[in-house]
Amino acid sequence: MVNRQIDTAAKAQALCLVEFTGKSLREAERLTGVSARLISRYQAKAQELGFDLVHAPTFRDRFFAFGARSGRPRTCDNAMQLAIVKDLQSGADERAQLLDDLAAKWKISRSVIAWMLKQEGLNKVKPSMKPGLTDNMKQARYAFCMKYTDKDLEWWKNVIWTNETSVVLGSRRGGCRV
Repeated sequence: MVNRQIDTAAKAQALCLVEFTGKSLREAERLTGVSARLISRYQAKAQELGFDLVHAPTFRDRFFAFGARSGRPRTCDNAMQLAIVKDLQSGADERAQLLDDLAAKWKISRSVIAWMLKQEGLNKVKPSMKPGLTDNMKQARYAFCMKYTDKDLEWWKNVIWTNETSVVLGSRRGGCRV
């Protein structure tokens, strides 16, 4: 999910629900989409700046304004994030790219790509689908079964069953982001 800006009206509506109607933070969150944590922050800031339910029950813009957040500046803005996601969703080859390949292509770090894809709800999974059996395969399996129907339990105890799997080193076959 791309970080969205919450407009002042939604913030005021959420705070109004809590202050004037007595709704809980969770109810206000459900109704407005503003997180309970943010509503609590707005409530504390409004009270710090002079909001008083009895004597001054008016909301001001300054109650909802927070300064610039500290920390390292983002290397991937929302426009770039949307472009990367759109590129990934455009075709199967793009969805199967490794994080390192994506980082090199967009010239940002692997961890930023991983964080951004997690924010978007994209996970790398390997689809579990098998091709159907052809008529020849079905006949061959039936013939195999019929060939060994008369064997007793002791004979079957000496049989070792294996599942052949091919492995390609250095890659992950069949993975795609969904």
